[in-house]
Amino acid sequence: LQMMRSDKMPIKLEYEKMKSRRIEMDMTQKELAEMSGVNINVIKSIETGRTMTEKENIKKIADVIGFDLNEIYKEDFRDTKVISVVNNKGGCGKTSISGSLGYTMAELGNKVLLIDADAQRNLSSSFGLPKQENHFGKAIVKEESLLNNYIIQTQYHNIDFIVADVSMGTLDMLMFTKMHRENIVKQILTPVIQAGLYDYIIIDTNPNLSILNFNVVNASDYALIPVQLASFDLEGIGTLVDFIKGIQKFNTKLDILGIVIN
Repeated sequence: LQMMRSDKMPIKLEYEKMKSRRIEMDMTQKELAEMSGVNINVIKSIETGRTMTEKENIKKIADVIGFDLNEIYKEDFRDTKVISVVNNKGGCGKTSISGSLGYTMAELGNKVLLIDADAQRNLSSSFGLPKQENHFGKAIVKEESLLNNYIIQTQYHNIDFIVADVSMGTLDMLMFTKMHRENIVKQILTPVIQAGLYDYIIIDTNPNLSILNFNVVNASDYALIPVQLASFDLEGIGTLVDFIKGIQKFNTKLDILGIVIN
């Protein structure tokens, strides 16, 4: 976890957008350097994404090419990774792993969004969160493009949350009738990921190989599999791994983070 965390302030610079605007304006790098007062070597390095420079220099360049600074320069931008905690076997510790992993990452200084995707809502309850009108199931049914009204702050530093609801037990049937039903969760999470608000989004899943869980894993960078050392738990690992490998055909960035003995 310490290797995955950066101690530096995360910053995102839209260098490709800056380069495209300069070219659209039929302006050379030399002309941009002269007009902005920023060294041409700095401009060359920025446009290839090789280096970062002072915010003041970015502001000077932005003024010349007609960008508001906030359009191209984002401080405290986080390269969000999505981790789904998944197993079609109940009682193997998905909720315990999700909550503990999220809390540990937050303790290390990472910003974490925990999502409860299980109608039993055990993760929501373990963080002391009551039922909410705006829960994860509702966001999926409405195919929300903005999750601001669904994300709530918790009493725990660096941890935000989207709760589950018992009504999510019928979610698979509702999703089955929708167009592009395999990509709904990816679709609604994409704006949050692109905003760079969190280091990690961790999703606790239900114990099924369902349309909902296909969605969750399809929206993830990593799948984490908790197991207990019992025969019934171990028997289903092969089926689960095949399920994840099938999703990798649609989500090429997806990787199995590991199997956790719980």
